[in-house]
Amino acid sequence: MAGRVLTEPESRRLLEDCGIDTGVYQFVRTPEEARAAAAAIGFPVVLKVVSPDVVHKSDVGGVRIGLDSEIDVRAACQEMAERLARQMPSARLDGYLVAPVHSGGIELIVGLAHDPQFGPVVMAGLGGIFVEVLKDVAFRAVPISTEEAMRLLRSLTAYPVFGGFRGKGPSDLRAIASLISRVSSIPLERPQVTEVDLNPVMVFEQGFAILDARVVVSAKVDQQEFAISKCNSR
Repeated sequence: MAGRVLTEPESRRLLEDCGIDTGVYQFVRTPEEARAAAAAIGFPVVLKVVSPDVVHKSDVGGVRIGLDSEIDVRAACQEMAERLARQMPSARLDGYLVAPVHSGGIELIVGLAHDPQFGPVVMAGLGGIFVEVLKDVAFRAVPISTEEAMRLLRSLTAYPVFGGFRGKGPSDLRAIASLISRVSSIPLERPQVTEVDLNPVMVFEQGFAILDARVVVSAKVDQQEFAISKCNSR
């Protein structure tokens, strides 16, 4: 992959700087800090390993969902560190990301990519595990307005799902359309950004939550520009 893949805390900070709400989370350095962060956020929590050398965290057992106690969080941190050391001995361990568990919504993907013909394009569609299976996504050249983002969503095969079913109310597509529009503006504001992958984004009856975020920047970018020491915890 061309360019540098930012860690998730770095990715979230960049998105926040671009006016995108990435929700509540804390980046911590140690198991003890992770324990305290989880207690402050409230259980259950999600725990993720943070390493500049790990792109796919699940491949190294670097994601745990639904941790219910401080003891579980501390033990999961230690287990992640041990597994990373075994599977990728040269990988750097920067710390851990702690975030609340979200459920009950519909998972979408929102992203930014570079098309050889059209240049930067924004994309959105059904997310989570369904991305590779159903491939129900749509693309638009950037930037696009919120109204154009709504039209993009209406073009999806899965669009009727967002209207509500089996007791669920309609999804807040206006909020998602605003997110898509904001993502589409990133290349104009941050030309060093070459790729954005928000998957999944869980949309609810009101609002949404970004469950995972990955941003790729040009290899020419100064390493210190997105230094993890500058990352916010929210």
